[in-house]
Amino acid sequence: NRAPTDPALSGTGDINYAVYFYSMSGDRGMYKYYPLTQELDSADLHYEVTGYDFFRSLSISAAGELIYMPFEATIVVFDSDSLYPQTTLPYKTRYPVAVSPDGRYIAIFAAGVWVLNSSDYSVHYHDTTNAAMGVFSANGMRLYARGSELEPPHTAYLYVLDLSGPEAV
Repeated sequence: NRAPTDPALSGTGDINYAVYFYSMSGDRGMYKYYPLTQELDSADLHYEVTGYDFFRSLSISAAGELIYMPFEATIVVFDSDSLYPQTTLPYKTRYPVAVSPDGRYIAIFAAGVWVLNSSDYSVHYHDTTNAAMGVFSANGMRLYARGSELEPPHTAYLYVLDLSGPEAV
């Protein structure tokens, strides 16, 4: 078992990227772990969680300044330093938000596929395909996700969206 400071594990030289995780114990604690220095920071997540409104995942923006957390009825966008909400996005989903590596887009899987411009959250592309668990290509121009048919037998397939074409909204 190699230590987190092993250069073979970081693959990024001396960049000490934060790893985020959240306490599900009800204390709303958010944690940032820095693998290269083995530092652990904690802070209160400044968002009131009520009832069954809990998140299932979190995604970090390409530049690391924002955290996207889908709750039961909305996606809350937090500042990664202060952990204060910056905005909410009106999408009901239980799937992680996909973030393009170039920082241009986020993809949300909620009653279809929604690709938003990350600069202003305007809709870049939308369709009603039943897809989830997406990831962008390295250049951010393709979105890959697990698609499935709505009717039985709910056959799964690879959903591929090419964002370089004219079909975007």
